[in-house]
Amino acid sequence: MNARERYHATMHYLPRDRCPIMDFGFWGETTVIWESYGLPRGANTDSFFGMDPQWIFCGGNMHLCPGFAEEVLEDKGETQVVRQGDGAVVERGKFLGSIPRHLDHALKDRDSWEKEFKPRLQADDPARFPCENEWNSLVAEWTRPDRDYPLFIRSGVAVWHPAQLVRPGEDFRDCL
Repeated sequence: MNARERYHATMHYLPRDRCPIMDFGFWGETTVIWESYGLPRGANTDSFFGMDPQWIFCGGNMHLCPGFAEEVLEDKGETQVVRQGDGAVVERGKFLGSIPRHLDHALKDRDSWEKEFKPRLQADDPARFPCENEWNSLVAEWTRPDRDYPLFIRSGVAVWHPAQLVRPGEDFRDCL
């Protein structure tokens, strides 16, 4: 079985040769450390560790478009306070990134939704998709009968994107 067949069988509860071996990826900093332990520089970690080919996401940009300009607001030595592309202000490590500590978000109320976020979430924005030539090339690749890797339509999770725009634990429904 190839990775595509294996993934399809798994998702449809059909017999398969084994479960897919996949990961969401490794922190960039992790591979730098692994290289110091002997991982060949620039190695494809999925191949190196015997994983199935990674899934390929197709579809458009589901995030804010355009995003906020990323900027460093404060340098704290080993960490930085940064405004991210989604408008969140976070504190994150300069080298060992991990998950940042959320400090503030730009989406606070209906007014900030209307002024800052709604205009950045227009489905018909041409910047959400590749140009026509690139798109046609991608579609030709994705529809090849011998494609051996899973293909995913990037749709986001119904509440994931909105929930990322506000502080953890806050109810964002009043903003929408």
